[in-house]
Amino acid sequence: FSVKFLITVLFAVCASLFAIAAPLDYVMDFKGENVFRKRPFFPVLELKTRDRIRLGLLKEEIPESLIRTRTCFTLGLTHRMTQRSRDFIVSNYLRVGQVNVSGRMFRSSADGNADFELFIPVSYALVSREGVASGELDGTPYLGPRFLEAGHHHFVSEEKNHRFAIIWSRAIEKGFTPFDPPRFWSFESEF
Repeated sequence: FSVKFLITVLFAVCASLFAIAAPLDYVMDFKGENVFRKRPFFPVLELKTRDRIRLGLLKEEIPESLIRTRTCFTLGLTHRMTQRSRDFIVSNYLRVGQVNVSGRMFRSSADGNADFELFIPVSYALVSREGVASGELDGTPYLGPRFLEAGHHHFVSEEKNHRFAIIWSRAIEKGFTPFDPPRFWSFESEF
């Protein structure tokens, strides 16, 4: 990769971070490169740390740390993480621009029902490619973003076999979407 390309990507990540995350929000990055942000998992994810995790000398607790600290913002790249952590992030965070925010995609069934699980308890928005979703979330009309506890949730939509996203509401409020996000690199690129 060229230096110009890497600088462009770095600026895109920083712009997303500053637009979405508040100064006191936790941010999962590799080694504190997102200056002045708290990290949910303290050890830096460099080669020595990854070797210690692989050898069982250091317990890898990234998913547990993300849940415990209610971290809603992670870097888009996960190549320095264990497969367990990558799987957790891919399953519980959505790509918006060059970063990930808490949430997940799901599809309503032929009768409009959909079930999904959340692990990070925060305020979520329910959206589709067309905009704000309508229907019933956990037995009450969905009228806009709301706080959702960790656990199982049920959504009933009038739209059958339709794709939806449940996403950290702050990302939506700032104009980010998980539908067709711009990409500078693939999810698992390595520099």
